[in-house]
Amino acid sequence: MFDFIGIDGCRYGWFVVKTNQQDWKIELIKNINDLKIEDNITKQIIIDIPIGLPNRDLKARECDIIARKLLGKRASSIFSAPIREILDAENYKTACSINKEFTGKKISLQTWNLIPKIKEIDNFLMKNKRYITVFNESHPELVFWFLNGKKDLINNKKSNDGILERLNILSKYDSRVFEIYNLALRKYLRKDVKKDDIIDAIALALSAYLSNNNLNGIPIKPEKDNFEIEMKIVYYEP
Repeated sequence: MFDFIGIDGCRYGWFVVKTNQQDWKIELIKNINDLKIEDNITKQIIIDIPIGLPNRDLKARECDIIARKLLGKRASSIFSAPIREILDAENYKTACSINKEFTGKKISLQTWNLIPKIKEIDNFLMKNKRYITVFNESHPELVFWFLNGKKDLINNKKSNDGILERLNILSKYDSRVFEIYNLALRKYLRKDVKKDDIIDAIALALSAYLSNNNLNGIPIKPEKDNFEIEMKIVYYEP
């Protein structure tokens, strides 16, 4: 039984970290529908993917704008969530055309590559509306910024120094971090889940656990998309 879950996208699908006061568990799942959620037990799921999408009328989410301002030098790590109208675009060119028509801008290739996962989560929540209040969007770089006392991290998360820097920050809050990280390295191949995917999911799960179901979020009063889903980015502030 696990109260809190952190999820990060990876090449295989999704890397999942579950935790409670006594134990941790890691999983690699192909599709979010494979996630085992324990109703009335799972309190919080934090995932690094947009939840709640803008549209032709609301062209940008306030939460993305605020997050970029907070991160400063690392603002580029926060990409703008795509408008819902491009989720069914057949290709990148079409998506850019639709987005430009309604927002005046094309989308980045990075955003296009994330569309399948964004659509997967969006579809899941539309079909399982009871989980809308359980799932929350976050961003690992923002999470680390708060866990690091609102100080910029020094190293790129994909570098060896960046990996160690982030593990050291997390280990200040839970001594089990290195153990779960090393277990994931042994258990799964790098072609399926990268080192930074593992660390990001651990950070999200740990934030949910430390908050004890009392996460902070930006903005304070979230906007809602046209399906009444709140558009916010959550975090834990020590």
